[in-house]
Amino acid sequence: MTRPLRRFVALALLALSVGACEMTVDVATRVGDDGTGSFRIVFAFDEEFIDVVRSTDEGAATLDELADTGAQFAGSGWIVRQTQPDGGLRIDISRTFKDPEELEAAIRDVADRSGDRALAFPTVFRDFRLDHSSNFFRASAGVTGTVDLTPERLVPGAEAGEQLREALKRAARDVFRFRVRLDLPGRVGEYRGDPESVAGGTIVWAIPFGETLEFAASSSGYKTSSLLIVGGPVVALIVAAATVLLLRRRRDRNAPIPGWEVAEKSEATPTHGGSA
Repeated sequence: MTRPLRRFVALALLALSVGACEMTVDVATRVGDDGTGSFRIVFAFDEEFIDVVRSTDEGAATLDELADTGAQFAGSGWIVRQTQPDGGLRIDISRTFKDPEELEAAIRDVADRSGDRALAFPTVFRDFRLDHSSNFFRASAGVTGTVDLTPERLVPGAEAGEQLREALKRAARDVFRFRVRLDLPGRVGEYRGDPESVAGGTIVWAIPFGETLEFAASSSGYKTSSLLIVGGPVVALIVAAATVLLLRRRRDRNAPIPGWEVAEKSEATPTHGGSA
């Protein structure tokens, strides 16, 4: 058994020894109307998870590698934030992209920088593809890909034995959480992969460790920027028309009613009282 594989098995078994501890990995992609967007990976370990894993040399070495993530991405266009909320550990890796090609290149870059490290979670994506198209009024997007959380993918070069597979199955249920989120322009239409939730342009999948998910989602909707451009003049016309109608109604209200005579006020002639 290779050293990375031993570390991974040790980590899974240690985490399972305390059912209350938790580790989550959230991968989020946001796509705008114009095809630009952001890509983000967040690792979060609660305090109990950290305490349990650090209790052994294998676990401590694995956490040290994760804590060194910022150095791996320094000066590469990625933003890395590392915090320790409530005694745990949170690592947030993100960057923006200007088009689908740059997003796909960013995902490959994550895999290259992760290499064969003990927990190479960013390398689990295969065949990730973003398609985007738009005209003046509407934008549409489609995303397809595969998330592979099998032992062979998580620990390159490792042969998965029954012990590791069983640990992963239990860990998937009790300890680990891995989610993929897409925020797409418009509303999500067709999708594949049994998502956890779909609401508006947002779709989320939860993938158990040890399994593989092929996912897809497409969306379409009106562009917010175009609605503002077109809506501004329309609103101005509506306001102008309403103002004209209001002024006309006021003028008509003060005009004489046809057929009615308006009496002019007569000046009263003063009278002088008294005798001569």
